[in-house]
Amino acid sequence: MTICAFLGHDRIYDKDILSRLQQAVYTVVQKYKEITFVFCGRGEFYDWCYAAALDAKYHFPKKEIHISNEIADRPTLNQASVVITYIYDGFHEKSSMTRRALKAKEIIDITSAETASRIERLIETLPEREQLVLQKINSGETLSQIGTALGVSGSAVRAVRANACRRLRRAMYVRLICDKPCAVFSLGKATYENVRAFDRQAEYLSRAYGVTSYLIAAEYVGSAFMSALERYAKHITAVVHYSVAEDVRDIFSLRYCQPCEDVVYVDSDSKVEKQRTLSAVDYMLERASFCVCNLQSTIGSALRKSIAASNCVAVFDIAGNESMG
Repeated sequence: MTICAFLGHDRIYDKDILSRLQQAVYTVVQKYKEITFVFCGRGEFYDWCYAAALDAKYHFPKKEIHISNEIADRPTLNQASVVITYIYDGFHEKSSMTRRALKAKEIIDITSAETASRIERLIETLPEREQLVLQKINSGETLSQIGTALGVSGSAVRAVRANACRRLRRAMYVRLICDKPCAVFSLGKATYENVRAFDRQAEYLSRAYGVTSYLIAAEYVGSAFMSALERYAKHITAVVHYSVAEDVRDIFSLRYCQPCEDVVYVDSDSKVEKQRTLSAVDYMLERASFCVCNLQSTIGSALRKSIAASNCVAVFDIAGNESMG
């Protein structure tokens, strides 16, 4: 079993981090047969790491991939064979946030040289005392040593560093918002347990990734799932896989509006219900970054194949994985 840990800032400071994150995760999954992904914190960075791990889990179905929902402690981090790091030196208040302390055989750094340069230039705009403290910390001096040199206590140096880091983080912070919809399909029966699980996933998608647009299989419009979704969605499109003549589609669409803002029809030559359903699923997966479904449904095996063939879709299975805290 290979442990791959994510270690980084709680927030994100790069607009283009997601492509580097996905590439790093795919590199690890392609290299090892059995992997457990663990997270060394909570926050926006770790939410996107979780999405990348979910994407890999279902994109590589032949791999044995496990995802921990617990925050990894130091012993677990020390056991990791691979650590994917997102750490800008001297940019974090926690002294433990340093690559120098890592024992992993392989460290994959997904920071950006361009962003590091921007931080360095930004440091030059800080008050002189804050600049001096950060420069000394980055050179490897301890808080006690810096305090002695400046004639102040270590706690005073810590306060200066905290103020400097807050200024830098505030100036560099980037809030990543998902610009694609989330697909919702094959949820199964609207039991209390399923609806509650669905509600948790929808709430997490809204909070962590800013998801507000949804593509939902038309058969769930009017169900308890839809009632839950309306609490978080700003735009909902019903995706119809039924065979409906084009000349009556305008009238037929009225049954979905409201609550849906749009209705699309996915045409299929097949007369088999399962194949028409899968055609609609493929349509949604092509346009989504996330999907919420129930992989324990009667067509779960076929769904897994469709998901594996899709590109960069994080799967939230209401019968399986839980969302992050």
